[in-house]
Amino acid sequence: MFSKGDKYKRKFLVFLFFFILLAPLPSFSNSAFSSKQEKYYDSELLYAFETQNLNLVKSLATTNNYSLISQWNGSLGSTFDVFVVDEFAYLADKDGGLVILDITNLTQPREIGRKAIAGDIVGAVNLFIENDYAYIANDVDGARIIDISNKSEPKLISEYHDELYYWDVYVSGNYAFYTTIGDGLEIINVSNKAIPNEIAQYNMGGFIWSVWGSENYIYITDLNTGLEIINVTEITTPTKVGFHDVYTGQPFSVFVEEDVAFIAVGNEGLELVNISEKSSLVKLSQFKESGSIVDVHSNNDTVFLADKFNGLKILDISNKSNPVKVGSYSLSGDSWNVFYQEEVVYLANGQNGLAIIGIDRDNDDLADYLELEIYDTDPLNPDSDGDGFHDGYEIEMGTNPNDPNDYPIIPSPSPTETSGFKYGLIFVISFIFIKIFFVIKINKRKNKLK
Repeated sequence: MFSKGDKYKRKFLVFLFFFILLAPLPSFSNSAFSSKQEKYYDSELLYAFETQNLNLVKSLATTNNYSLISQWNGSLGSTFDVFVVDEFAYLADKDGGLVILDITNLTQPREIGRKAIAGDIVGAVNLFIENDYAYIANDVDGARIIDISNKSEPKLISEYHDELYYWDVYVSGNYAFYTTIGDGLEIINVSNKAIPNEIAQYNMGGFIWSVWGSENYIYITDLNTGLEIINVTEITTPTKVGFHDVYTGQPFSVFVEEDVAFIAVGNEGLELVNISEKSSLVKLSQFKESGSIVDVHSNNDTVFLADKFNGLKILDISNKSNPVKVGSYSLSGDSWNVFYQEEVVYLANGQNGLAIIGIDRDNDDLADYLELEIYDTDPLNPDSDGDGFHDGYEIEMGTNPNDPNDYPIIPSPSPTETSGFKYGLIFVISFIFIKIFFVIKINKRKNKLK
């Protein structure tokens, strides 16, 4: 048995054990003006609370420099393509045909016109706007020309159908260039919109997918080979003058700006090709990361990519030999085509309709357009009111980004955040208690042996 002194020690240890087990642990305060510095972590945000001061530290390394302005989701099937002219966005919708949106207010794109021209299988897949006419590639149902002078009542002017699968279209003056799967490139005279007629064809076999034009040249991509350049100075006798073989990936789309052709090559990303010498094309560089790049639009030193599975990607191409990713915006659903106009990106977002994404110079998750037109915040200052919270976060939480006295209340950590600490402490104390208990017992036995 224990000696009298050992019994007191044992009672003290038992008391100490249960005191620690049941005693309340220090709690985190909700107050922004605690006398102690307290920290609370919530995903990527670190809030530091100090006396009379609230600081927000947010890593800019993981933020985008483009943010969502709005999303239009009135698609009847799937929005495949978008073309923007001034304050109107024109959509190629799988089951809805041609859709016209008024985007005067980018936060509330408003449908003002629609022309149903759905095809038997896919329907409207790509379009091009020239003056008061929309030219539609309508897959198995051929080509369409629609009068859009009255935006609220677009009218079908004519149809043209010669071969299966009209997939893409580019228009210049009186000529429309349609890619067809099976019949190559068709050149159609559209000077008389009511009676379009084919005047030439370029077909070297293969699987012609996309088309773009610049000056006297037409650029097409063949899914099985690569980029081809066609001289159309003599419009009735198109002549191939250049070729670039894409060895890996599939060339889904091409866009040309000055002396560079940008080729979206699916899983292989984006290729940049020097086209200054049409007969001797030189690959400048390639950008590749996970995803599938299916469309591209360039504006000076910036390239916008439609990643089918990941939404929008933005590249800096000031150094054409080394394109650098500088931003992105993830979207659910498939992203098919991209269009850029005046610091705003329009992304054809499949079943989710149209995503409108704006530049965000101060990386506060609030597009410049929203800061200037809606919230009257500073687009060059991520924390307009200086209260320690980024403007975008304040909008999300329902507080005023222009009022330093109105800021989000940070919740206390949930019980699970402190339970680990508490049970860890109990384990340590229990271990110490057991160790002391056995030390006392061993010493007692040693005393008996003496």
